[in-house]
Amino acid sequence: MPLRDLSDKLLLCISGELDSDADINAFARSNWRLYSNLNTYLYRHNVRQLGSSGLLWAAEYGLTVVVQRFLDEGANVEAKNARHRTPLCLAAENGHEAVVKLLLAQHGVDPDCQDFYNRTPLSWATENGHEAVVKLLLAQHSVDPAVLKLLLAQDGVNPDSRDENGRTPLSWAAENGHETIVKLLLAQDAVNPDFCNEDGRTPLSWAADNGHEAVVKLLLAQDGVNPDSRDENDWTP
Repeated sequence: MPLRDLSDKLLLCISGELDSDADINAFARSNWRLYSNLNTYLYRHNVRQLGSSGLLWAAEYGLTVVVQRFLDEGANVEAKNARHRTPLCLAAENGHEAVVKLLLAQHGVDPDCQDFYNRTPLSWATENGHEAVVKLLLAQHSVDPAVLKLLLAQDGVNPDSRDENGRTPLSWAAENGHETIVKLLLAQDAVNPDFCNEDGRTPLSWAADNGHEAVVKLLLAQDGVNPDSRDENDWTP
């Protein structure tokens, strides 16, 4: 009997015997009717059987519509990959502003979650220069009414979080010369502009080492920044 003549109930039973998303997807693409009937089942199978891995993939690549579909099927917004990165962390790292907004609006999302390296979404966004995402994440800490019209209230993001090497978001932004993001971070009361990591290096040290003149000027204008600080190799900025 051709597949097109089978009932929807029987088609779903066949799908239930398939082990992987790839097998279900291949089966669904056999014809348009199958695809229409099984597309939702494919999302649901991933959520229930594969730990919402599809949400992680969609967030990493900025597929907003796909992210929404997974959320509609009850995907775990705090699912983690092998490096303990959540959908929010992956979206922030890659600068997917729309996905970040969508995830921050979900109940139970931790905007300050730490991955295997103790890095947060804010840490990744600052390193990669994603200004819009940084603003969204900082808005979870110090409320910006213009941004929060788009978001639900969240628990606070720590703008001065430390990763496994003792580096802060400001340190990463300074090293990479992201001037606007450095300004945003310096405007946060909780940020220490002269914090030393485990190697004794400060944001000023990283900025100077990489020739980011504008960032160096911003840091030197801050109270408490030591222009002659020494790292573990006794080097100054």
